[in-house]
Amino acid sequence: RYHKVRMLAARSLSAICSGESSCLSLVRSCLKLLRDCYQRKAWNGVSGALMGIKNLLHSAGTPSIFNEASKDIGILYFASWGKCSCPPTCVHIAIETLQESYENSISHLTKEKMQAIVDGTLKTVDTFHCSGAFIVGLSHLSTVTSKLACQYSCQHIFDLHNESSYVVSSHLKRIFQIFIGASYESRTSAVKSFKKFLRSALNN
Repeated sequence: RYHKVRMLAARSLSAICSGESSCLSLVRSCLKLLRDCYQRKAWNGVSGALMGIKNLLHSAGTPSIFNEASKDIGILYFASWGKCSCPPTCVHIAIETLQESYENSISHLTKEKMQAIVDGTLKTVDTFHCSGAFIVGLSHLSTVTSKLACQYSCQHIFDLHNESSYVVSSHLKRIFQIFIGASYESRTSAVKSFKKFLRSALNN
């Protein structure tokens, strides 16, 4: 029921994980819980199961375990908000899990696929913000997605080997759109991400 209790319970899974086979078994148990709770619209259970999968992939994740976790109604499904009608709190956990798995090279997803997932979710978030809808967890989801969207664009903008002015221009326009978005949290998160890349580029 309580978010912090679910978070602590999810973290404890990594402590009882003793290797790849153990991790795979625990991930499958979390997936079973995830799908059962999703069918019953028990969102606290969905959130807790996603946290469990995220922590297991972080502590002992491998490409084969990631593939298991992303099949059917798994983390890949919940990261695409357009496919599933679940609370933003569940979506942001799934997106963070995908991003962390991508950064740790245990994901089969390409950078372009990750960018497409983030951009699609960010578009949905912007639509809700523009409509004035109040949804619990929407602000945090907009913070996560705008930060990642800005990161992907900055990688192109500040790539010294990128000689395509069209690519750089299109990503500058993308960041500008986030900067003038309806969500204050999105704008703030994107600006912080942009400043981080800009500072690094100037230092180099």
